[in-house]
Amino acid sequence: PTKPQPDLPRLVLDRNHPDRVAVNDTAVTLTPYPYELLRLLAQNAGRLVGYREIDEALWPDAKVEPQQISAHKRSVVRALAKVIGLERAKKLVETVPRRGLRFNLPPANIRWKN
Repeated sequence: PTKPQPDLPRLVLDRNHPDRVAVNDTAVTLTPYPYELLRLLAQNAGRLVGYREIDEALWPDAKVEPQQISAHKRSVVRALAKVIGLERAKKLVETVPRRGLRFNLPPANIRWKN
C-alpha cells in the first residue's frame, strides 16, 4: 500500500511554495485559501474532513459558511482539472453534502517537500 497507484494522479506539495502544487509533474498555481484547503485535505487523504474542521483549520479566528468553503473547493478542482481533466478532479475532491469534503487520493500518491 506504500507504492503509488500509477492509474491515479501524483500530487506534490512543497511547503516552501504555498502558491503552487505539482500534479503529474506539472506546476499548478493556487491562491492561499485553496492551497491551504488542498493541503488540509491531502493531510487527511481518504478521510471525510467536516466543514467545522475545515473552518477551524483555515479560519481559526472567524466563522465561515460552507458556501465559502465550496468556493475554495471549486478553485482547487479547477486548478487540478488543468492537468487531469474536470471529471477526474471532481472525483478527487469529493463533496459529502452537508458534512464536508474528502480527498480521494491514496497517501502514496501524495508527496511532501520541505
